[in-house]
Amino acid sequence: MFLGRENELKSLNKCLKQKKSLFLVCSGRRRIGKSTLIEEFAKTINCFYEFQGLHPLEGKNEEDQLDHFSNRMKIYFKRPKMKFSSWLEAFHELSEQIGKKTSIIFFDEISWMSTGSKTFSAQLKDAWDTLF
Repeated sequence: MFLGRENELKSLNKCLKQKKSLFLVCSGRRRIGKSTLIEEFAKTINCFYEFQGLHPLEGKNEEDQLDHFSNRMKIYFKRPKMKFSSWLEAFHELSEQIGKKTSIIFFDEISWMSTGSKTFSAQLKDAWDTLF
């Protein structure tokens, strides 16, 4: 059962009704239910894709993060696993798979996703501006 957060859910639903692409950030201190809030909100539409960054343990790098992203793509879209050489390539493939349908793409622990990449944020911005 999900209790509380009615105001936050109302705000998110208002965003969804805008019928345009939005990039939303949900931030706050650890362990207060940010991910649970997004997952609860996502129940309102059919297309929800959650991508989590791998914990930045010693030795993890951009290639590991891209491989993990590719594994999620394989599961969600029931397609062969791909090897991505950059985040822009990975985001391009994600945009191709989603198409024009209303979707929620949830990047959980996005700061971990950028582990080992000097260009993650620039490539995400480029993908957002040109693909999504």
